[in-house]
Amino acid sequence: MPPSSPPHPAYGRSRGRRGRSGLVAAALVALSTFAAVTGVVPTTYSAAAAACGTANVAEGRPSSASSAENAASPASAAFDGNTGTRWSSA
Repeated sequence: MPPSSPPHPAYGRSRGRRGRSGLVAAALVALSTFAAVTGVVPTTYSAAAAACGTANVAEGRPSSASSAENAASPASAAFDGNTGTRWSSA
């Protein structure tokens, strides 16, 4: 018989694989119920990021770099709005 984990202090018994998977299942059920009842699905992005939309807020802003790979790829090309230019560092 393989050794088991020490007893859980609150319950007086060990918590095996079944106990952990039960907790995960309960958490998933709770999250699914919340989403179904409220119609809200929790996300990882913030409201500020969502408010930004599709506009490039960095376009036209000044940029600087401590180095450049070559003269054809300056830091100013990072936010110039032209998809044909690029910036790279050394």
